[in-house]
Amino acid sequence: MIILIAFTAFIADYGLMWVGRRQAQNAADAGAMAGAIALAFDDFSDRSATGPAKVTAQSFALANLVAADAAWAVARAAQAGPLSEARRRFRPGSRRC
Repeated sequence: MIILIAFTAFIADYGLMWVGRRQAQNAADAGAMAGAIALAFDDFSDRSATGPAKVTAQSFALANLVAADAAWAVARAAQAGPLSEARRRFRPGSRRC
């Protein structure tokens, strides 16, 4: 009986992990799309931290909840700035993102 309860708890925890991961990806995608649209249509030359693209991207990312909490990691990643050239390179067969 103990094994059945432990296995059920493991399955529930594993499922919640995948739900949280999908919700985090959805929040990041929503923020990226909103930022790209704002950059294209609002003010293409204003790329400052208070520009319409970054503000819109952060607000859309934070509006999508991850595990019933705001996506703070997405907002922190948006504040970190652009990726370095080494991190942008695509590596076929690599599992790192």
